[in-house]
Amino acid sequence: MSQSQSSQFSKYRIIGLVGRGQFGRVLCARNRETKNLVALKELEQKRFPTSKLLRELRFLISLQHPNIVSCMSLVHSKNCRYLVMEYCASGTLRELIDHHYQLTPQQCIDLVIDILLGLEHAHNAKIIHCDLKPENVLLTLTANGWQAKLSDFGIARLSQEMSEENGAGNTGSPGYMAPERFYGQFSIASDIYAVGIILYELLLKDRPFTGKPSELMSAHMNQRVTIPDLVPRSLQAIITKALQKLPARRYTTARQMLEELQAIANSSEVIDLNLEPIARLNDLPTISLAEQADLLLWQNMSDRVVAIAHASQDGEWIYYATANQLQKQLVAKDLSFYEEEEFVAKFNPAIAAIFISKQIIFVITQRSIHRQLEGKWQTIYQTNQSSEIQRGELQSQQQVSQKFLWAISPEADWIAVAIDNSLEIKNLKYLRSVKLGFNQRTIHFLVPLDQHHLVAISNRTDTKDSRLMVISRRGNLMEKRTLPSLISQAIAGQPSNQLLLVEAKNPKTILLLQLKPYHITRIVLAYQPILIASTSWGYAITGACETVPMNASLTSDRAKIGKTAIILLDFYGQNLGCLEVEGEIVEIAAIGIQSLAISVIQNQRHRLCFIDLKELDIDLIF
Repeated sequence: MSQSQSSQFSKYRIIGLVGRGQFGRVLCARNRETKNLVALKELEQKRFPTSKLLRELRFLISLQHPNIVSCMSLVHSKNCRYLVMEYCASGTLRELIDHHYQLTPQQCIDLVIDILLGLEHAHNAKIIHCDLKPENVLLTLTANGWQAKLSDFGIARLSQEMSEENGAGNTGSPGYMAPERFYGQFSIASDIYAVGIILYELLLKDRPFTGKPSELMSAHMNQRVTIPDLVPRSLQAIITKALQKLPARRYTTARQMLEELQAIANSSEVIDLNLEPIARLNDLPTISLAEQADLLLWQNMSDRVVAIAHASQDGEWIYYATANQLQKQLVAKDLSFYEEEEFVAKFNPAIAAIFISKQIIFVITQRSIHRQLEGKWQTIYQTNQSSEIQRGELQSQQQVSQKFLWAISPEADWIAVAIDNSLEIKNLKYLRSVKLGFNQRTIHFLVPLDQHHLVAISNRTDTKDSRLMVISRRGNLMEKRTLPSLISQAIAGQPSNQLLLVEAKNPKTILLLQLKPYHITRIVLAYQPILIASTSWGYAITGACETVPMNASLTSDRAKIGKTAIILLDFYGQNLGCLEVEGEIVEIAAIGIQSLAISVIQNQRHRLCFIDLKELDIDLIF
């Protein structure tokens, strides 16, 4: 390898493994000069001789289109060659189909329209994909959904050509192959056939033909496609034409199919289409805790519990705050309460949160942060502003300017505080501070990421997006990313590189954001998140599943929460179960690995409750 080739590869810093494709590994890397993320697609030397690869690379670089993953260059490492590709942070269409089954018919059609736009551009350049499938469609997140981008253009054709030379011309994915592809023939119509399969699968959560490769070959060539009657006739006609057995009977160009889809995309028959009865994926059943009261432990409280924390030192101690009073109680392993309840301290103004790490207790009020060290309480931060720590709702700009934000290191060795556009990071060991300013950019969320880093998020109301900044504890800006929507809640996951964000525009929608390698997933929940607790296995998210009118003589015609749902998600966004609690949950916290503590208000009665998840019929293994 020449010195110039080595220097070309060295300008990329490898962040992590994204996945493995048919040609080798796919890596996420950052360009050291531009700071942009790229995907490095590994190509095996034996499978791709240099002469053929360079010829095909010329075609790949020429494909510049918003719906095609762009290829920038070819670089060499000591042992491998890599295509430098555009990085798409939201994974593949396969992941979306398998894990995000709440897609509306309009979203399905919009994704296929993106695919057809990319295909049209490639076909006009005389390039046929030959291996179009959801795994080869990459996604980027937008404010309104996803943008689909076709990947592996040309490489699929090159693989096909080399297979033909070796006497095997039917390479591809049998589930998406047109009948003629099994005989080594391919054309524009072959790609159209694959689009028809993808459209069918997006709408109905299954392919029209399944089975072993030999069974798929027979079905593609001989079996008629059946489409449920619930699918509108206009959409049935498009799918049927795309999946004709003879290439001449299909759409002759991607533009023809594209125009027919665009004509019906916003029609009432598509907007009103409800395919839920057909979908084979369903939400897990809701477990009503009112019917399993023997599995819960309740304790009546004289006042509302506003914060809960857990400390496993000399037993299972639960710290909880009611108004401005901090107390603790010992809880047995079977979650039964011991009689003793200990008063810890009183704070003014009211307590907003409790944080415990490394046997150090932090209490956060509306104006200050305190810690208990060696049995003594210390005030480690004090603000003169009349600030309020607000939760769960995007505030107006004037209200946000008074917001007191805090973050504490998981190792309890530094704190960070932000008000307006200023950030202060204070080292608790050496009592040194670093102060940063962000011009006119107000910080809306501050999240501790790991021992060395924190995340600051700023909503930009002018562009309707947000800026995420990773900052070291020494005050260095490590990286920044633009998110396609405004954020109303943010919490760190216990894997130190993951965040859960709630979108402000779509309040039932959350974003799971992984920083290394960078990946962002959008998930629609059944309920709007109110409170979120991070656990060792995922997230517990509360949402109102029933509201009832309040007594008009006591207040206005507002509604109160009659039942609260607790949605359990793992770190991949999979629904592990859903619990239903009578009353309004006003605080939630993880207690150890298998339990949750919740503060509940029901009929003006305050209670503290422990839920042993191990005893419930949910999809969790402890």
